[in-house]
Amino acid sequence: MDENLLNFIICPNCRSDSLSLKLYVRKNNQIHEGIVTCESCKTWYRVEDGILDLLPLSLRRFDLYSRFAEKHGLPMQGIGSDIANLQKTEQILFFKENVTHYDKDVTDSMFFRALDKVTFENWLNRNYNKIDKPVLELGCGTGPANGSDCKKIKGRGMS
Repeated sequence: MDENLLNFIICPNCRSDSLSLKLYVRKNNQIHEGIVTCESCKTWYRVEDGILDLLPLSLRRFDLYSRFAEKHGLPMQGIGSDIANLQKTEQILFFKENVTHYDKDVTDSMFFRALDKVTFENWLNRNYNKIDKPVLELGCGTGPANGSDCKKIKGRGMS
């Protein structure tokens, strides 16, 4: 993770832009392992293998966060609560059972096609020649970028 990323993100929990970094491991001038903490709500987000995990508390994987928290002596902050686990299970089941309908009714709708055109496709057209490494689009589910013919874009759903 590039440390400059902190200038462009906000806390998913409370929307504050007051974030701090605690570095555990740096590799090749990048943060390989550490935590980003929101100074407003005190929620922490793990950086592991160079990837900042900004999932909200209700969607976090208990096993990943508990292992990371134990390793670094961090509090668990409601991760793995019954409500969080129920919401996560419901989301996974919904997409497992409704992926075709969801694609047809939502991601393939005129609204989302237009949204993709004015956001992602415009960004890609402006930056295509500047991109020298693959771009990872997280949370795209089964959306258009996931099936894109563009070899520079790698889509990855979060469920």
